[in-house]
Amino acid sequence: MKNGHLVKRLVVATLALGLLGANIKTMAEQAADSRRLSILSVKGENGFVIKGGTREIKATAGMPLGQGNKVKTGASSNLFLEADGDKVMKLDSQSVAEITGVSSKKLKITLKSGSLFFQVDRKLAEDEELTFDAAQTSMSIRGTAGLLSFKEKSLEFSLLEGSVDWTIGNETVAVEAGDKVVLKEVTDGLSLEKNGMNSIYELLEKKKLDWRELDDFGLETLLDQEGRMDLSVVGYDPAANGQEARELLEKKREERRQEEDKREQLRKEQEERNGSGQPALRQDGRPPEEQTENTGGIGVQEPVGTDSPDDSPGTGETSGSDGSSSGAGSDSSTNTESRPSTGGENPPETDSTPYESPTGINSSGLYPTP
Repeated sequence: MKNGHLVKRLVVATLALGLLGANIKTMAEQAADSRRLSILSVKGENGFVIKGGTREIKATAGMPLGQGNKVKTGASSNLFLEADGDKVMKLDSQSVAEITGVSSKKLKITLKSGSLFFQVDRKLAEDEELTFDAAQTSMSIRGTAGLLSFKEKSLEFSLLEGSVDWTIGNETVAVEAGDKVVLKEVTDGLSLEKNGMNSIYELLEKKKLDWRELDDFGLETLLDQEGRMDLSVVGYDPAANGQEARELLEKKREERRQEEDKREQLRKEQEERNGSGQPALRQDGRPPEEQTENTGGIGVQEPVGTDSPDDSPGTGETSGSDGSSSGAGSDSSTNTESRPSTGGENPPETDSTPYESPTGINSSGLYPTP
C-alpha cells in the first residue's frame, strides 16, 4: 500500500516537473520573440511619456514603452524611439503618438498630431507587421523610410525609400520612393460614403517630391540622413545642395519660431481678457463686438464702433468670387496650424544654433544615442 502511494507521488512529481519545464521553455521562447520598444534618446527638455491616464512622465533614454503608452513633445524637443534595434522613429516637436498595438510579431503606432519620421533598416519578415495609422488611414511598412505629417484638415506623406500601400477608406494608394501624397479632410456625406464611411480623408494630390518643399522637420531629417540613404529620389545631392539645404533650414526654423511666438502672444492676450472679464479674442485675434445695431437693411447687422470692411486690416474671413472662405492670419509656408500652444508665462525656448548633424548613432547606425 505504501509502495502504491509512493509510486503515485513520483508520477505526480514527474508530471509537475515536466509541465514546469514546458512552461519555462514557453516563457523563454516568448521572451526571445517579444517586441523591444523604448525611448532611444531625447533632444530638448519637453519630451514626455504618458502611461495610463493623463499623468506625464519625463522621457528618458532607455525607458520601455508598451501598448497604450503615448509619447509627446513640446516646443523645441524631439523624441527618438527604437524597436528591435533596426526600426527607428523620430517625433517632431509639438507632436503626439500612441502605441496602439504591440505583440511578438506586430507593432502599430498611431500619429495623433504633428509629424513623425520612420526608418526600417531591415526588411520585415513575412510574418511581421509594422503599421502606422493617422486619422483612420493606415499604412503597412516592410522596409522603408518616410515622413508622415498630420496637420489641420490635411495629411501629408513623403516617402524617401522603399514603397508603401496607404489605405484610405476603401481606396489604396501605392506610394513609391520620391512620392509625396496629400490627403484632404472631407465632411460631406457623398465623399464619406465613397470612402467607405470609415475615413474622413480623401486623396487630394500625388506628385514627385522636391526636397525644397520639406518643412523644417523634414529638412532636418534629410540632413540627418546624408550618407545613410540615397536622397537623389527627391532631387537632393549633398555636394551640390548641402549649403542651400542648411540655409533653407534656418529660414524655415525662423518662420516657425515667429509663428509660434505669435500664437503664444495671442494665447496670453486671451488669458488676460478672460481673467479681466473682458470678452475673449476672436480666432483672428480681435475682440468680438459686444453690441450690434440694425442698419435698416433686411437681416443685416453692423457692429458698433468697428471699422468698415473696406478699412479692415484683413484679419477677418473674406469670401472669394467662388464663395469659398479663407481663414484669418494663415500662412501656408509655416504649416503649423495644428500645433498646440505651449503653457507658461514666457514664450517657449528655442534652439537658434546652426544645424549640426547628430554625433552619436545607435547600433543600427541610424540615430543619436544619449
